[in-house]
Amino acid sequence: MAGNAPASVTNEANVSGGSEINTSNDSATDVTTINTSGGGGSDLALGKTATQSSTLSDTYFASPSRVAALSVDGNTDGNYYDGSVSSTNNDQNAWWQVDLGNSATANSVVVWNRTDCCNPPRLVDYWVFVSNTPFLSTDTPTTLQNRAGTWSNHQTTAPSPSATVSPGGYSGRYVRVQLTGQNYLSLAEVQVFGSAGSNTPDMTITKSHTGSFTQGQAGTYTITAANSGTATTSGTVSVTDSLPTGLTASALSGSGWSCNVSTVTCTRSDALATASSYPAITLTVNRHSVLV
Repeated sequence: MAGNAPASVTNEANVSGGSEINTSNDSATDVTTINTSGGGGSDLALGKTATQSSTLSDTYFASPSRVAALSVDGNTDGNYYDGSVSSTNNDQNAWWQVDLGNSATANSVVVWNRTDCCNPPRLVDYWVFVSNTPFLSTDTPTTLQNRAGTWSNHQTTAPSPSATVSPGGYSGRYVRVQLTGQNYLSLAEVQVFGSAGSNTPDMTITKSHTGSFTQGQAGTYTITAANSGTATTSGTVSVTDSLPTGLTASALSGSGWSCNVSTVTCTRSDALATASSYPAITLTVNRHSVLV
């Protein structure tokens, strides 16, 4: 579908020939609604793992009936009784979220509302969040709207039937829709359009010490290597410390690490999962000149 297609088009087909006489019924038209793709690309949320704060069960469908996956099934039908609307219970700050599987460039998020209910609308005061950091079940709009590395957008108008918000190319793996107050959160579909990313590990390192070091006495550094990427590490991971003039390494160790104090290097080859850290490395140094 062309990116400049109008919101609604009329398609016409004609038949002729066959030695017919009556031509008044030789044309047929069909009006078709064009749903915006919100910035191009495929729906990155389609069929991905979705979860929600709770799942509403009812007597109309087999229990559990209103699972979060219904909002990433490719069906935007908002009629609850057609069977493709997810719903939570009457939760405080009810939430629904999807894991895109890897970090992606999110150009737009399209939220499709339930259409057969309710007055007043339930989905009228809600937030959309995008982040590479997983959301916690206890997170609320208050904790997330100013969280570092998290894009947020506050909506105060009910989607009719859909509403599009634009993260503008924000990078994120997790997308959440969350109510501000207490209510049922019912969603026909949530679509995320943009560019899919790839799963890669990303090693980070922190180094710290306590207090000041005293000339002629030992001091200790704590070094921690972590994986902030979207994939588990593979191969050898090396940590090397370049000590400044005046400091000499006297001891170097860490659980699971193979360390060489003369080169101030530690290595290991076991895989490190995403959002995880290796056991800390302890580096002991001696100070030979002025205070640090």
